[in-house]
Amino acid sequence: DVAGGRGEVAFELAVKRGIPCVVVDPRCPGVEGQQGLTLQAPAPWKNWRLSRQQRQWLKTSRNISDFKECQAHIEAQPLRQMRTLVPGDTESLEGWAPILEPLTAVIGLHPDQATGGVVRLAGSFEKVFAVVPCCTFADDFPDRKLPSGQDVRTYDDLVSWLRSATPNTEVSFLPFQGKNLVVHSATKPLAHSELEASQGQAAEKSVEG
Repeated sequence: DVAGGRGEVAFELAVKRGIPCVVVDPRCPGVEGQQGLTLQAPAPWKNWRLSRQQRQWLKTSRNISDFKECQAHIEAQPLRQMRTLVPGDTESLEGWAPILEPLTAVIGLHPDQATGGVVRLAGSFEKVFAVVPCCTFADDFPDRKLPSGQDVRTYDDLVSWLRSATPNTEVSFLPFQGKNLVVHSATKPLAHSELEASQGQAAEKSVEG
């Protein structure tokens, strides 16, 4: 879960449904003794900050009401965290292979500047992905281009860029208000050689058009 913040999505996945989840966010607690945002292996999430809704769910669904017991229960779930940033559009992916290898999917719900990192990690390590983009941050990524050569400036541009960055994608809508369009893998992403060929074909079609 890229840019997962306080772990709301991870709570729904790991605590409520038992689906293993790793949150990657610079606001995560990290590991003891960690310096800055250096890449570290995923670690348990200690001292979880319970929301009122989460505590109520634990009380009604797990019969746990004591605050420390709630935190201990969460720490025992398949929920891990990493205090770091995902690589940008051109930054090195060194060190990410052992982290991504055991995972099934890369997701992001309104991950802001890390939106591109979701599709890049997924495409580089042949994982499925789902990302709900929000803000474009065009000034932070001036080098992003659509296959036509047009700059990525608007929300619609960003959606098109995400789809062109990793072929074989679909667009759906999630049942909540606000930015709820999700760009996601249709099937398992193409292998790297197939990905390059597909991107080359897309570029040729753009030139022909």
